[in-house]
Amino acid sequence: MSSSTPTFEYDTALEWISGSPVTVPAALATGLSMALTPMPAGACEFARLEVSRRGNSTQVVPDFKDALRRADFLRVYQALDELQSLHPSEDYFIEGEVAHDARHALSLVYMLAKLPSPKLLPHDSDTLAFSWSAIDDKKLYLTVSEGSASLMETSDSKSQMLGCSDLKDGSVVGLVQTLGAHVRRTAEAKK
Repeated sequence: MSSSTPTFEYDTALEWISGSPVTVPAALATGLSMALTPMPAGACEFARLEVSRRGNSTQVVPDFKDALRRADFLRVYQALDELQSLHPSEDYFIEGEVAHDARHALSLVYMLAKLPSPKLLPHDSDTLAFSWSAIDDKKLYLTVSEGSASLMETSDSKSQMLGCSDLKDGSVVGLVQTLGAHVRRTAEAKK
């Protein structure tokens, strides 16, 4: 960190940035120093968190876009919780096991596919889909139902199944990676 950047050494795992709590795992906070610096003008009102080991110049600066992506995914998790908490007679109610499976699939998408957060489309109490817009009129759907996930690409003229997997099987990783690769290819084609 530069000499103009103030450095604060923390003993706790919870600190505040721009009025919002930031949880730093105690294992990481031990032996670390942290500095809060403002973002460049016009970027936003948030602060940047720089972390480095004491006595070592290595720095880790979280990507602001990833922080926004994380917040978007948290909103989807909250929506799942709300759908699960509805009365079973409500149209958008989803069963507990479907919500659990959807959270599992969503976590894999977040960690492995590095995609933006999806739209959430409940079909009935035991089926739910996540959707991403692809190029032109195409959409990608990751549907979760009865412990399995399926990946489909649709357009106005056709639908194509890209894969299917049991959520408890290791092959679900390949399905999520296929989703990520497909979205990245279509994003590159838009450029």
